[in-house]
Amino acid sequence: MKIDAFAHISPIRYLERVEDILASPGAPPIEELGDPAVTSDLARFANDEMAGLVRGHDRFVGFAAALPLNDVDTGLERLPHEPLEYFRRFYADTALFGAPHALRCTLDFFGPGNVLFGTDMPLGGPDVVGETIADVDSLALPAADRERVYAGNARDVLRLKKGY
Repeated sequence: MKIDAFAHISPIRYLERVEDILASPGAPPIEELGDPAVTSDLARFANDEMAGLVRGHDRFVGFAAALPLNDVDTGLERLPHEPLEYFRRFYADTALFGAPHALRCTLDFFGPGNVLFGTDMPLGGPDVVGETIADVDSLALPAADRERVYAGNARDVLRLKKGY
């Protein structure tokens, strides 16, 4: 069994605010939306909106915070711990578009308990699902780790019933 856990999400009020800056928002990196004062404010706004989206929904266990790369120091000043300590808590996915060496690095950094099968569909073209499966299988992971990546981690994170 495989559970594709990758999803794109942008809070609607954040997108509305981005539309005030760009004519066609797509998925722009925050740092491309203005100078550091603008992007730091947008990052705070995006984080607050995302927190509002997940608050009260028990299937959300967290979310990736927005941090404008043109004002990293301001964002990092607010963190009580080193950034790597936070990054190791993140869940990563396998959507690396035919780069099994990058997937190996992902598993080495996050560990097999924090990597979820994800294909980034519909992006990546018509063969992305098969290519992502081939990337995972090429790593010759122990069976228990492969099952965790393909379905077990998503089942745990999303609190799905056994058999899903």
